[in-house]
Formats: sequence, C-alpha cells, structure tokens
Amino acid sequence: MAFYGCKLKHINIEQGVEYLYKQSFSNCEFTDINLPSSVKGVYGSFSGSELKNIVVPQKVVKIPKGTYSFCDNLTNIEIPNQITDVGEESFSYCDNLETIIFPKNLKKLERGVCCKDKKLRNIKVFEGVLSIEDYAFEFCESITNFNIPSTVKTIGDSAFFACKKLNSITIPQNLKSIGNHAFGFIRYYEEMNKGHYEKKKGFTIKGYKGTAASKYAKKYGFKFVALN
Repeated sequence: MAFYGCKLKHINIEQGVEYLYKQSFSNCEFTDINLPSSVKGVYGSFSGSELKNIVVPQKVVKIPKGTYSFCDNLTNIEIPNQITDVGEESFSYCDNLETIIFPKNLKKLERGVCCKDKKLRNIKVFEGVLSIEDYAFEFCESITNFNIPSTVKTIGDSAFFACKKLNSITIPQNLKSIGNHAFGFIRYYEEMNKGHYEKKKGFTIKGYKGTAASKYAKKYGFKFVALN
C-alpha cells in the first residue's frame, strides 16, 4: 500500500523494480504510469485508480486477482498475449469498460473476471479457453452477444446472470456442463421468505440435442433450437 490513495498525476518507476505488491497504487489519481521492463509481477496494484489504459510489461505473465477492478476510466482493453492467467475479478466493477480482448493463450475466464461491468458489450475470447467460471460476466447489462469458443467444456454458476440484453446463446457441441442460472435470468428476489430467479422472456438456447445445452434448456424451461 506504498502509494495508496495518492494524488500524484503521473508516476515513473525506474529500472530494477521487479514487483508491485497489493494495493501499491490503489485509489490513486494518476491516469498513466510508466513501468520499466524489469517488472515481473503486479499484484492487485491498481484497483480503484484513474488509469486510462492497462500497463503490462513484457515479463509479466499473470494479472492477479482484482488488479484493475474499480478502474472507471478504462474503456477499451486488449490484454497482451504473453498473459496466460487473468485472475478473479481482475476487471470487475469497471463502470465505463466497453471492450475487452482476452489473450490468445488463456485457458480459463476466472470467477467474476468482468462482473458488474455495466457498459461492457464487446468481448473477444479465443479458441483454447476451457472454462468460464462462476459469475464471470454477472450483471454485465450491455452484453447482447457472446461467442463461446468451441473448446469450452464448462460454464459456471451465474456466469452470465443478469445480462439483461442477452437474448440467446449458442452452446458448442462438446461443452460438458452448465452451472445453475448461468444465463437466461435477469434478477433474483425474495418473496414470502423464498428466493426466486426471474427468467428473461423469450430467451433462447441454441445447441445440440442430448448435450448440456438441451439439458439446461429443459431444466429451466427455455426455448431450445436444435442445431443437429
């Protein structure tokens, strides 16, 4: 927490520094920062800052949990391809984030990676991703379309819960499991001491008969369009 909440407008870090630790620059007012090529790791360093662009030196291969969460100035992000691990909630609660391109070597979209990014609508995920974890895009209210790579095997609970503008989803044939309320639901409420999930009217599942897609549609009573 070395510079937590600082009011500096620009920061330049000299060569030789290798790691930025948790909350080093959280809630700071600077909009840009120069990181030296010597940096090997950032650990939740920029949460709540005013950064306009992410800064990832070449030696960094992991973006740890919450590193860029609550960064409201971020609007468009392309994560460099050397990154192989994007941690939980790394880009969550970024109120103005509209576009994110994930790296080509990623195997997993972690829990809550972009949850509650209310303006997020453009998402690029490459073939090779194997799982979309719980709450990954929960409450991303502007998403209208999401292309699930054919390599994805599992989708976690509430992965696309409360994505109110998402009217349909196409499920790859080889996907093995879909978590509870993964998509097709717009809100949760309690009534008479019981919890209820409200479904999106007309939500459609497109997929293959006898697979996770048809089973999910049947379980929750969604319209199913067979692709075989």
